Amino acid sequence: MKEDRRARQVEAALAASEEQYRLIVDGARDYAILTTDTEGRIATWSPGAEAVYGWTAREAVGQDSAMTFVPEDRAVGVPRLELEIARRDGMAPDVRWHQRRDGARVFIEGTTRALRDGEGALRGFLKVGQDVTQRRALDEALRASEARYRTLVENVRDYAIFLLDPAGIITEWTAGAERVKGYTAREVVGRHLALFYPPEDVAAGEVERELAEAAATGRAEREAWRVRKGGERFWVNEIATAIRDADGQLAGFTKISRDLTERRLAAEAAEQRRLAAARDELRRALAAAEEAERRRLARELHDQLGQHLTGFALGLGEVRRQLAAGNPADARLDQLEELARLMTRDARSLALELRPPELDDVGLASALATYVRDWGERHGVAAELAVLGAVDDDVPAEAGSALYRIVQEALTNVARHAQASQVSVILEKPNGEVRLLVEDDGRGFDADDTAVRVRAERRLGMAGMRERAALAGGTLAIESSPGAGTTLLVRIPMRAPAPRAQAADTSIAESPP
Repeated sequence: MKEDRRARQVEAALAASEEQYRLIVDGARDYAILTTDTEGRIATWSPGAEAVYGWTAREAVGQDSAMTFVPEDRAVGVPRLELEIARRDGMAPDVRWHQRRDGARVFIEGTTRALRDGEGALRGFLKVGQDVTQRRALDEALRASEARYRTLVENVRDYAIFLLDPAGIITEWTAGAERVKGYTAREVVGRHLALFYPPEDVAAGEVERELAEAAATGRAEREAWRVRKGGERFWVNEIATAIRDADGQLAGFTKISRDLTERRLAAEAAEQRRLAAARDELRRALAAAEEAERRRLARELHDQLGQHLTGFALGLGEVRRQLAAGNPADARLDQLEELARLMTRDARSLALELRPPELDDVGLASALATYVRDWGERHGVAAELAVLGAVDDDVPAEAGSALYRIVQEALTNVARHAQASQVSVILEKPNGEVRLLVEDDGRGFDADDTAVRVRAERRLGMAGMRERAALAGGTLAIESSPGAGTTLLVRIPMRAPAPRAQAADTSIAESPP
């Protein structure tokens, strides 16, 4: 009785185990699970096998398991070889294309295992496989995309394209990066991005600032100097783009750099040619202005001083004749004395026009005071000079000469064209620069009308005055309106830089005093 009870318990346990196994197999719908006899004929067929391959258990049981293999594998004996490997080694991988009942192909990742009894005798085979067709298609599409991307990137030779980790360490390096920057992948992978930056940019924190900007906004773009292998500097346009993972966490950066050195050098050469042409044009304008000034001085020598000298000589002759005849000559001597005074005045005025001694001996303010006073007397215009502060202290000689000449030319223009009754000249030295302001209440012109402005400035010789200011390192601006007079502003730094080719043509509103 005991033995019978024990046997029934074993049978019940075995039945329960088989039922549990069946439930597991039947519940595994994502896996094809089947067993075969030693010759490969299907003995059991799970619902998962039916879902994967399409045959029902009634259709599959008793059939050769080779029916799930694709024709080309069956033709070369792959199903039989798989069973032989499993018989020999206990297990054989089954990772290949298979075929469904409807002829469609599915890619299976699975194994074939040998089933042996307690004595080690082969009883059959267990085949387990999962349909990974969709995943494999995605993987292949991803690999193809990566391959296309890699091919594209590797064939871009004019751009340096490389990858960084979040800390700025180089992780990927392309052929274009090697061509542009000179380093091979072996030389740079694992090193920091700062390798390509000038030392002063590294010290100033530019590398960290650029990556922080890219991390915060998604990208950072720069045009700046970078350093090639060997220390050569070159000019680049560079874009850093942040890379983030599926969770939005920063995974690194892409960097794309384009060498623009040749374009920059060409642009600089073109700018140098433009500046040289402008310099030549201004020099020609200055030479023309100086020649016009010489003609004016020559006319004044001839028309004023020359006539006075001629009259003085004739008067002396008349005095000599009167004295020889015993006649009094007091009245005529009075006339000659007045004529001598006028000649002295004219000679002094011409000397001031050419180069006043006061400019060298006393200073700019004194020389301008004398010139403005004499000019006002000569032309019958109320002219005054206001000097604000100690202007003569350490004003560069070049700046003093330029300002004196500009006042001369400006007042000459007032006398010829402005029809002014009052002129003010203001000289001051605020904030490390010398400023000269010449204002008149004459008829002015429409400075907002470009054509009128160009004609007026050509007539007034503004190019020559601008050249004088520029050669002293300064700028000249003009403002005028019809009936409201004209204002001229000159600004020259106390520490004059190297001479410039051309001063900026700005309005006073753009450069407030």
